[in-house]
Amino acid sequence: MIHGLLLLVVASLFIYGCAENMKKYPSIADQALIDLAKGFSGNDEKVISEVTLFVANPKRYFKKYEEDLYQRGIEQPTEVTSPIALIDALSKAKYLVYQDVASEPKWVLSQLDELSNGAISKVDCYKQMDEYYSNTKYGIGTFLDTEGEWPSLFECIKEAGYNLIGINEDSDSYALVLLQKKDLPVAIETASKAGIGLYFAEK
Repeated sequence: MIHGLLLLVVASLFIYGCAENMKKYPSIADQALIDLAKGFSGNDEKVISEVTLFVANPKRYFKKYEEDLYQRGIEQPTEVTSPIALIDALSKAKYLVYQDVASEPKWVLSQLDELSNGAISKVDCYKQMDEYYSNTKYGIGTFLDTEGEWPSLFECIKEAGYNLIGINEDSDSYALVLLQKKDLPVAIETASKAGIGLYFAEK
Protein backbone atom coordinates (compact mmCIF):
# COMPACT_ATOMS: atom_id res chain seq x y z
CA MET A 1 0.00 0.00 0.00
CA ILE A 2 2.85 2.30 0.88
CA HIS A 3 4.47 1.42 -2.43
CA GLY A 4 1.24 2.27 -4.25
CA LEU A 5 0.94 5.56 -2.39
CA LEU A 6 4.52 6.42 -3.28
CA LEU A 7 3.82 5.73 -6.95
CA LEU A 8 0.75 7.96 -6.76
CA VAL A 9 2.79 10.81 -5.26
CA VAL A 10 5.53 10.42 -7.88
CA ALA A 11 2.95 10.34 -10.67
CA SER A 12 1.25 13.45 -9.28
CA LEU A 13 4.55 15.31 -9.10
CA PHE A 14 5.36 14.22 -12.65
CA ILE A 15 2.02 15.46 -13.97
CA TYR A 16 2.40 18.73 -12.05
CA GLY A 17 5.91 19.14 -13.43
CA CYS A 18 4.68 18.56 -16.97
CA ALA A 19 1.91 21.11 -16.46
CA GLU A 20 4.39 23.67 -15.19
CA ASN A 21 6.68 23.03 -18.14
CA MET A 22 3.78 23.38 -20.55
CA LYS A 23 3.18 26.90 -19.23
CA LYS A 24 6.61 27.85 -20.50
CA TYR A 25 5.59 27.20 -24.08
CA PRO A 26 3.78 30.15 -25.65
CA SER A 27 0.39 29.88 -27.29
CA ILE A 28 -0.03 30.45 -31.03
CA ALA A 29 -0.90 34.10 -30.34
CA ASP A 30 2.06 34.55 -28.00
CA GLN A 31 4.48 32.98 -30.48
CA ALA A 32 3.09 35.18 -33.23
CA LEU A 33 3.73 38.23 -31.04
CA ILE A 34 7.33 37.16 -30.55
CA ASP A 35 7.64 36.55 -34.31
CA LEU A 36 6.37 40.09 -34.95
CA ALA A 37 9.01 41.43 -32.58
CA LYS A 38 11.63 39.52 -34.56
CA GLY A 39 10.33 40.68 -37.93
CA PHE A 40 9.88 44.35 -37.10
CA SER A 41 13.26 44.60 -35.34
CA GLY A 42 15.40 42.47 -37.64
CA ASN A 43 15.91 39.92 -34.84
CA ASP A 44 17.11 42.46 -32.28
CA GLU A 45 17.75 40.46 -29.10
CA LYS A 46 16.71 43.27 -26.75
CA VAL A 47 13.34 43.64 -28.45
CA ILE A 48 12.75 39.90 -28.54
CA SER A 49 13.76 39.53 -24.88
CA GLU A 50 11.38 42.28 -23.76
CA VAL A 51 8.39 40.87 -25.64
CA THR A 52 9.23 37.32 -24.55
CA LEU A 53 9.28 38.45 -20.91
CA PHE A 54 5.81 39.95 -21.37
CA VAL A 55 4.57 36.65 -22.81
CA ALA A 56 6.23 34.48 -20.17
CA ASN A 57 5.65 36.54 -17.04
CA PRO A 58 3.42 39.65 -17.31
CA LYS A 59 3.90 40.53 -13.63
CA ARG A 60 7.68 40.45 -13.87
CA TYR A 61 7.48 42.43 -17.11
CA PHE A 62 5.34 45.06 -15.40
CA LYS A 63 7.71 45.32 -12.46
CA LYS A 64 10.73 45.73 -14.73
CA TYR A 65 9.13 48.44 -16.90
CA GLU A 66 6.79 49.93 -14.33
CA GLU A 67 8.17 53.46 -14.61
CA ASP A 68 7.78 53.55 -18.40
CA LEU A 69 4.31 52.04 -18.20
CA TYR A 70 3.26 54.55 -15.55
CA GLN A 71 4.05 57.33 -18.04
CA ARG A 72 1.44 55.70 -20.27
CA GLY A 73 -1.12 55.75 -17.45
CA ILE A 74 -0.78 52.00 -16.88
CA GLU A 75 -0.85 51.03 -13.22
CA GLN A 76 -1.58 47.29 -13.27
CA PRO A 77 -0.02 44.32 -15.13
CA THR A 78 -3.45 43.42 -16.51
CA GLU A 79 -3.62 46.79 -18.30
CA VAL A 80 -0.66 45.93 -20.52
CA THR A 81 -1.82 44.57 -23.87
CA SER A 82 0.16 42.71 -26.51
CA PRO A 83 0.28 45.76 -28.84
CA ILE A 84 1.58 47.95 -26.02
CA ALA A 85 4.36 45.48 -25.15
CA LEU A 86 5.36 45.20 -28.81
CA ILE A 87 5.21 48.94 -29.47
CA ASP A 88 7.19 49.87 -26.36
CA ALA A 89 9.94 47.36 -27.13
CA LEU A 90 10.25 48.55 -30.74
CA SER A 91 10.11 52.21 -29.75
CA LYS A 92 12.90 51.93 -27.17
CA ALA A 93 15.15 50.27 -29.74
CA LYS A 94 14.25 52.88 -32.40
CA TYR A 95 12.46 50.57 -34.81
CA LEU A 96 9.24 52.55 -34.57
CA VAL A 97 8.07 56.16 -34.81
CA TYR A 98 5.51 56.98 -32.11
CA GLN A 99 3.53 60.20 -32.64
CA ASP A 100 0.05 61.57 -32.00
CA VAL A 101 -2.44 62.95 -34.53
CA ALA A 102 -1.31 66.54 -33.98
CA SER A 103 2.41 65.90 -34.49
CA GLU A 104 4.13 68.10 -37.06
CA PRO A 105 4.23 66.22 -40.39
CA LYS A 106 7.72 67.48 -41.22
CA TRP A 107 9.03 66.05 -37.96
CA VAL A 108 7.33 62.69 -38.56
CA LEU A 109 8.76 62.57 -42.09
CA SER A 110 12.28 63.13 -40.78
CA GLN A 111 11.80 60.42 -38.15
CA LEU A 112 10.59 57.96 -40.78
CA ASP A 113 13.62 58.82 -42.89
CA GLU A 114 15.87 57.95 -39.95
CA LEU A 115 13.94 54.70 -39.58
CA SER A 116 14.75 53.90 -43.22
CA ASN A 117 18.44 54.73 -42.69
CA GLY A 118 18.11 57.65 -45.08
CA ALA A 119 16.49 55.70 -47.91
CA ILE A 120 13.37 57.89 -48.01
CA SER A 121 15.27 61.15 -48.36
CA LYS A 122 17.07 59.75 -51.41
CA VAL A 123 13.94 59.42 -53.54
CA ASP A 124 12.71 62.32 -55.69
CA CYS A 125 9.38 62.74 -53.87
CA TYR A 126 11.03 63.45 -50.52
CA LYS A 127 11.83 67.06 -51.31
CA GLN A 128 8.24 67.68 -52.41
CA MET A 129 6.92 66.06 -49.23
CA ASP A 130 9.33 68.03 -47.07
CA GLU A 131 8.39 71.37 -48.67
CA TYR A 132 4.66 70.67 -48.45
CA TYR A 133 4.87 69.56 -44.83
CA SER A 134 6.94 72.65 -43.95
CA ASN A 135 4.00 74.90 -44.91
CA THR A 136 0.98 72.94 -43.72
CA LYS A 137 -1.14 73.74 -40.69
CA TYR A 138 -2.44 70.20 -40.34
CA GLY A 139 -1.18 67.51 -38.00
CA ILE A 140 0.16 64.23 -39.38
CA GLY A 141 -3.19 62.54 -38.68
CA THR A 142 -4.78 64.42 -41.59
CA PHE A 143 -2.29 62.97 -44.08
CA LEU A 144 -2.46 59.46 -42.69
CA ASP A 145 -6.22 59.07 -42.31
CA THR A 146 -7.74 61.07 -45.17
CA GLU A 147 -7.35 61.46 -48.91
CA GLY A 148 -6.73 64.96 -50.26
CA GLU A 149 -5.02 67.17 -52.80
CA TRP A 150 -1.58 66.72 -51.36
CA PRO A 151 1.43 64.50 -52.08
CA SER A 152 1.00 60.97 -50.73
CA LEU A 153 3.30 59.96 -47.91
CA PHE A 154 2.47 56.31 -48.57
CA GLU A 155 3.46 56.49 -52.23
CA CYS A 156 6.65 58.35 -51.44
CA ILE A 157 7.68 55.72 -48.92
CA LYS A 158 6.89 52.98 -51.45
CA GLU A 159 9.29 54.65 -53.88
CA ALA A 160 11.97 54.09 -51.26
CA GLY A 161 11.12 50.38 -51.17
CA TYR A 162 9.02 50.33 -48.01
CA ASN A 163 5.41 50.16 -46.86
CA LEU A 164 4.27 52.40 -44.02
CA ILE A 165 2.36 50.38 -41.41
CA GLY A 166 0.71 51.39 -38.14
CA ILE A 167 0.32 49.05 -35.16
CA ASN A 168 -3.10 49.44 -33.54
CA GLU A 169 -2.85 49.96 -29.79
CA ASP A 170 -6.37 51.38 -29.46
CA SER A 171 -5.30 54.96 -28.81
CA ASP A 172 -5.10 58.31 -30.62
CA SER A 173 -1.40 57.87 -31.24
CA TYR A 174 0.33 56.36 -34.26
CA ALA A 175 2.88 53.58 -33.85
CA LEU A 176 4.53 53.62 -37.29
CA VAL A 177 6.90 51.00 -38.68
CA LEU A 178 8.45 50.44 -42.10
CA LEU A 179 8.29 47.11 -43.91
CA GLN A 180 9.76 46.02 -47.20
CA LYS A 181 7.04 45.02 -49.64
CA LYS A 182 8.12 41.38 -49.68
CA ASP A 183 7.65 41.14 -45.91
CA LEU A 184 4.16 42.65 -45.81
CA PRO A 185 2.07 39.47 -46.42
CA VAL A 186 3.87 37.57 -43.65
CA ALA A 187 3.53 40.51 -41.26
CA ILE A 188 -0.22 40.74 -41.91
CA GLU A 189 -0.69 37.00 -41.35
CA THR A 190 1.46 36.96 -38.21
CA ALA A 191 -0.30 40.02 -36.77
CA SER A 192 -3.65 38.30 -37.33
CA LYS A 193 -2.46 35.27 -35.37
CA ALA A 194 -1.24 37.55 -32.59
CA GLY A 195 -4.57 39.37 -32.46
CA ILE A 196 -2.96 42.67 -33.41
CA GLY A 197 -4.46 45.07 -35.93
CA LEU A 198 -2.32 46.80 -38.53
CA TYR A 199 -3.23 50.17 -40.04
CA PHE A 200 -2.54 51.21 -43.64
CA ALA A 201 -1.69 47.69 -44.86
CA GLU A 202 -3.90 48.22 -47.91
CA LYS A 203 -2.48 51.63 -48.87
